[in-house]
Amino acid sequence: MTFCKLLLETLALYLILLLHYPLSTSPQQATGVILVSQTLHTASSASSPTIDLMGVAWSKLNLKVLIVRSADSYAKAVASAFEIWEDSIEAFTNTYGYSYLKSIDFQVEISPTYSESDIVVLFTSAPTTPGGEAGVAKVTYEISSRKIVKVEITIHLKYLVGSRVLSFSPTDVYNIALHEIGHALGLDHASTAYVAEEGYEVMYPYYSPGRNKMYPSTLDLYALAVIYSWIKEGVFHAPSAMSVALPPAIPYEILMICRVKVLSPYGEVYGSGVYLRGTVIEIGLKNTTIYLTNETRAVFKKWTGSITAETPVIKIRVLGDLTIVAVWEIQHYIRIETPYSQVNVSSGWFTENTEIVVSLKETVVYYNNGTRRVFVGWTGSLNSSSPIVVVSVTKPLKLIALWKTQYWIQVNGLYSSVNITSGWYDRYSRLVVFLEKEVVDFSNHTRVVFDKWSTGSRSNPLEIVVTKPLTLVALWRKEYWIEVVDPLSIVRVKSGWFAENTTISLKLVRKVVDHNNSTRSVFLYWSIGGEIYESEEVLVTITDPIVVSYVTVKEYLCSISVVDLENETLKANLKLVRENLEVSVNVSSGRAEVWLRRGIWSIVKAFYVLALNDSSLLIEAEPLQRNLSVFKPLEVNIVLRVRRVRFRVLDTLGIPAPLSRVVLLDLQNLSLKTDYYGLTKYVKLPERAMKIKVEHLGASSLYEIIPGSSEIVLRTYVSIYTLLAIFLTLVFLIVLLKHRKKKRKQKTK
Repeated sequence: MTFCKLLLETLALYLILLLHYPLSTSPQQATGVILVSQTLHTASSASSPTIDLMGVAWSKLNLKVLIVRSADSYAKAVASAFEIWEDSIEAFTNTYGYSYLKSIDFQVEISPTYSESDIVVLFTSAPTTPGGEAGVAKVTYEISSRKIVKVEITIHLKYLVGSRVLSFSPTDVYNIALHEIGHALGLDHASTAYVAEEGYEVMYPYYSPGRNKMYPSTLDLYALAVIYSWIKEGVFHAPSAMSVALPPAIPYEILMICRVKVLSPYGEVYGSGVYLRGTVIEIGLKNTTIYLTNETRAVFKKWTGSITAETPVIKIRVLGDLTIVAVWEIQHYIRIETPYSQVNVSSGWFTENTEIVVSLKETVVYYNNGTRRVFVGWTGSLNSSSPIVVVSVTKPLKLIALWKTQYWIQVNGLYSSVNITSGWYDRYSRLVVFLEKEVVDFSNHTRVVFDKWSTGSRSNPLEIVVTKPLTLVALWRKEYWIEVVDPLSIVRVKSGWFAENTTISLKLVRKVVDHNNSTRSVFLYWSIGGEIYESEEVLVTITDPIVVSYVTVKEYLCSISVVDLENETLKANLKLVRENLEVSVNVSSGRAEVWLRRGIWSIVKAFYVLALNDSSLLIEAEPLQRNLSVFKPLEVNIVLRVRRVRFRVLDTLGIPAPLSRVVLLDLQNLSLKTDYYGLTKYVKLPERAMKIKVEHLGASSLYEIIPGSSEIVLRTYVSIYTLLAIFLTLVFLIVLLKHRKKKRKQKTK
């Protein structure tokens, strides 16, 4: 009975241990809750897993986390959960991209004292019941922007199994915290409990105590990438999607992370980091030789630790945490110099704490002033008159054999290779020093040109006799390419190389280029290195490569004549305006030719010449059209509102009034006389309102007219012809009366 009772209690405990915990929401607050399942629950693995989103997100990325508890195993378990989320982000982004997620950072503090923080983790010892909460994440956010402003996580430390109160293990607390941190970041629940055959889905809304340590899945991390896509865009916005599924390129799997540490006492190593389990990574050294000083170096030998290998770069499959250490060998440079005889050991790098035997067949001596002579002993790091020395390699060493007289010739071509290297040369020997290049082009419109040697000689090759130590340096002249864009061939200076700090004069051969088709180009301004210069000549000091160009404007030759309304030619003066340009055109005989820029010109003033006997008047007239379109060479007639007009002066009886005077008051009192028929001469008048005075026999009349026809009739009071007719009529009547009176007298007699 006792055994059966114990077995039943054990089965009941096993059934109740499969606990699961859900989430809820309220206005301005989304609450994630994980509940205990009351029955044995067989979780499924969906073929197309999805995860819901809360629709909120943090607008800040450095999140302060306060774990309100002393630093016991539970607090450390929660801190570990935050660390796992950060590691999972790194492992996910290292594998699949979305590197902006690395901006999310948890600053975790464990303290028994409550204070305000972005995320606060609390603990409760109140046991949760079957179907009750194991963890709650209260997410407070702004309704308008859906920005998360605060999250409070509460984790139960105890749960009921029947009447027994049991405690969650630190691993359980870690798993529950892992789930609630997902809510704190904006994740809701996943649709599936299992991740293939790998393990449990962290964001599934049910949890059973006693599980092994859990890890986020690729679905969880991809959902975070969707929520926080605003990071790469730079402007905060809450996620629009409320459910997320993995893209085809990302498999659904647990982010089993492994930490890899690559250590080295020297140089730079790479490969350290957090990776998904099973990832193939490359670890290695950026340099296999590290110079500690000019004459002491560390040379890579092998890898030890979790991996043993001798190649500096290796690829490994990460199946667990690894610590790999680079092993180095210290070497010192031993310099042994002798231009004559033979030495059994050459200068080179030797392993520290080894011994080498250096021997000469002949005796030679070196001086440290650029001169050497026949051997009398060793100098440098040790002094010995013996041609054989034993050297213990504990530091960099220099052994100099002194020989017959030689001088050190230092040759430096700076920008070009030299046919000889710096070195020791026999006294009185002849050297031919030759620069391989006298011109070195840097391919950026800059070059250097060999000018002379530091000795003052401009020869290349240069022959010298070695009589003393010598430093021979090639001195160069820097030149810049000046690109002169001259499509019209009007610039005196052409494209070419010019020495730095020299001054060149940019001058035009001519300002106007005639294209022999009634079209020409006229210089406007220079464009020199992006700067504008309007003068025809500019002095430029060369300090950089520059492009020199100029801007011209097209002008067309226009043949202009001026005619009146009867199409008769007029002598005229025109004023044409286009933008800020003004051109005067004097049409004195038939046609005038003038160059005009391309565009539409306005005729703002027009005057024609009115010739009278031996004088002439300049009279303003209105053009028939105000605009002149110039887009090609033109031959154009400009019509002025001018008519050929004569005046007919009649008296009130319609009788011509000869010898009358017609005075045009608005045209400088121009006076016209009528002939015997009462007609004036023809005169060209502008078609506009004008005042006229008619004078005849001492009387005058005023008129205001607009010339609209070729003949204008004016009236005066009485014509001289009318007066003459009256006079003759009177004379006739008087004669008639006298004649009749004479007849009467004759009859009377």
